[in-house]
This record gives sequence, structure tokens and C-alpha cells, in this order.
Amino acid sequence: MKPDLELMNDKNWDVRWNVAKKINIEHLPKMMNDENHSVRWQVAKRINIDHLPKMMNDKDTNVRYEVVKRIGREGGAFANEHLPKMMNDRDYYVRLEVAKRISIEHLPKKMMNDENSGIRQEVAKRIDPKYLPKMMNDEDPIVCVEVAKRISIEHLPRMMNDEDYYVRYQVAKRISIEHLPRMMNDENYYIRLNVAKKINIEHLPKMMNDENYSVRYEVARRIGSEGGAFAREHLPKMMNDENLNVRWEVARRIADEGGAFADEHLPKMMNDDEDFEVRREIAERISIEHLPKMMNDKDYIIRLEVAERIADEGGAFAREHLPKMMNDKDSQVRYEVAKRMKELK
Repeated sequence: MKPDLELMNDKNWDVRWNVAKKINIEHLPKMMNDENHSVRWQVAKRINIDHLPKMMNDKDTNVRYEVVKRIGREGGAFANEHLPKMMNDRDYYVRLEVAKRISIEHLPKKMMNDENSGIRQEVAKRIDPKYLPKMMNDEDPIVCVEVAKRISIEHLPRMMNDEDYYVRYQVAKRISIEHLPRMMNDENYYIRLNVAKKINIEHLPKMMNDENYSVRYEVARRIGSEGGAFAREHLPKMMNDENLNVRWEVARRIADEGGAFADEHLPKMMNDDEDFEVRREIAERISIEHLPKMMNDKDYIIRLEVAERIADEGGAFAREHLPKMMNDKDSQVRYEVAKRMKELK
């Protein structure tokens, strides 16, 4: 078999490729201009780093891409000297690799205005934030999203009305809360939901009738969490919400308030509500004197809860009301009533 050095000029490209893969790297500069791009690519993978700048203008994209990767990995002064020379490469993937690896001080010079939005997106991820206002109005939403994630918050109000919902969503996540009322009526429910999670509580009543139940649920949750006079004023306005999850949250929060407030409003939800979970929440938490009104609930689990709570109360109250449930249509309820009445004797 011929020595590797003699095979460097073999007429078959795959032989030369194998040579470039195995030969001592000191000989690779002699193969930098091989006519076959696969051979040159193999050279670019192994050649001493000092020779790579000579391959930066190779006509093959894969070769130049390998050159950029290796120069970028080398870093330091070497990368700072040579990567800027490749910012204008004709191939997107080469420029993208440059944008990922070049020192950030070079990004505003050319790549901020690259013709390809994928490059500009990468620039927006890395560039010094002081340059981001110049990219706020980029024609591609993927760029604006990255801008909204990193730009100084004082610039975010200028992006609140962006056409793309995901840009506005990023704005809503970061913007100062004093600006959130201007986003309460955004056309996208996910943005309104994010607003409802962060906005000052005095604005929440304006969102109680939002068309999306997730938003209304969050409103009820936050109003209830606030408690006190604010909760007592606004929770009753949501008792008849069309969504069962919202009504359940309202019932739970009214019960949390307790006292005369709960005694006044929970009974209004006992029989009118069509959802089992809401009535069950009420049955578990309503004042004991109201329980007899739920003895005939259409769901046996609720009637069972009523029987258990009446029995747990004991005394004259239990002896008065438990017998009224002895003939319940469900056997589990009748069994529980019979068992608890026996305990009362």
C-alpha cells in the first residue's frame, strides 16, 4: 500500500478524503485547495487553527461552516479578528453560526440588519440591550419576541400594540404594572389572563365579565385572596357566572370569608346551581342551620355529606333532622342515616 503522502493526490476523491482524515496535520495545508469539497471539509475539521482563515472563502458552504465553528470555539483574539470577516457570508447557516459565536460588540455593525430573520433573531438574543430599541419594529415577529424578552422595561409600552399576540404576551409578562390596564382588553385571552394575574386589584372588577372563563376564574381567585371588604363587595357579583369552575371558586372564597357574609350568600347557591362540585363545596362549608335545605339534593354524594354533617352536629339538631332522611332513595345515604341515628340513642 502506498504511503499516505503519495495518496494525497490520488485520482479518487474518497481515497484523498481518507488521507485527510488520518494524515499528520502538518501535511494538511497541502490539501486545502483539493478540488473535492468533502476532502476540503475533512481538512477544515483537522487542520491547525492558524490555517483556517485561508479557508474562510471556500466555495463550499459546509467547509465555511466548519471553519466558522472552529474559529468560534477557539475564541479570544483569534475569533475577534476573523469572525467579523464572515458576517457577510452568502449562506444563512454560516452567518447564523457567526451570529452565535461572534463577540457581541460586532453584532450592531452589520448583523442587526441581516436580510434573514433567523439571523436577526439570534442577534436580538445576544446584542447589548441598548441597541434593542432599533429592533422593536422588525418585520418578523420572531425577532420582536426576543426584543420584548430583553429590552429595557421603559421601552415596553411602545410594543403593547404589536400585531403579533406572542410579542404582546412577552410585553405583558414584563411591563410595569401601571401599564397593564391598557392591556385588559387585548384580543388574546392568554394575554388578558396574564394581565389578570398581575394587575393591581382595584382594576379586577373591570375584568369580571371577560368572555373567557379562565380570565374570570383568575379574577375570582385574586378577589377572594384579597379578602375583606373588597372580596365581600365583588364576589357576590360573580355567583351566577356561566362557568362552573368560576362559580366553584366564588363559593369557596365566600365560604372562606365566613360569618354573616357566608350565611347570606352561600344559601343562594345551594339549589340554583346546576353543578355538583359547587353544591358539594357549599354542603361541606355552609352553616349547619342551612343544611336541611339540601337534604333533597339530586346527587346522593351531597345528601350523604349533609347527613354526615347533621349527625356530627349531634344533639337536638341531629335528632330533629336525621329522621327526615331515613327514606332517602339511595341505600348508602339510608345506611349512614340509620347508623348515625343508632349512635345518637
